[in-house]
Amino acid sequence: MRTASIIVHGGAGDLEEAAVPDHVAGCRAAARAGGAILAQGGSALDAVVAAVRVLEDDPRFNAGRGACLTRDGTIELDAAVMSGEGLRAGAVAALPPFKNPIDIARALLDRGEHVLLAAEGAAAFARECGFAPCSREDLLTEQALARWKGMRGARRVEAGSPGGTVGAVACDAAGHVAAATSTGGTAGKRSGRVGDTPVL
Repeated sequence: MRTASIIVHGGAGDLEEAAVPDHVAGCRAAARAGGAILAQGGSALDAVVAAVRVLEDDPRFNAGRGACLTRDGTIELDAAVMSGEGLRAGAVAALPPFKNPIDIARALLDRGEHVLLAAEGAAAFARECGFAPCSREDLLTEQALARWKGMRGARRVEAGSPGGTVGAVACDAAGHVAAATSTGGTAGKRSGRVGDTPVL
């Protein structure tokens, strides 16, 4: 039996010193969620999805709740999940608002029909699997809105936005490895922009 382990990261970008403890706490909560699954003999795949789900629900990060707004003021989400066991993967890109895009990427992996779906095609797949869309307001934070208002008309993308792409990687007791990532993109991105997060 191997020792199971999980590593979580809470995003790229610069953080103000005062925000670091909150982000560390968010990462710890995500690692605990995934770690609890591993401790019960669960799979690395289940663990990374659970960890990223916690980060998507945390408004301090730019994945799910707290996602950046496009130039048009909309929210488009990217997520991917990869399993070393069987070399399977699933990803969604430019997905309109759904609460946990990582769960939709996992459903695509489980279905095994395609690896990557985008935009309305990804949304149609999500609805077919029983996921309910949410509104922009369900995912919007004051911080993301203020950033967007400050950039309107600038026609540029904001570099180094704090709390960006989140992820987790785990190895379970059986030695299987899995990874998951999720992001709300970059502030001021063009609608339809796909970043590196869902690209395997």
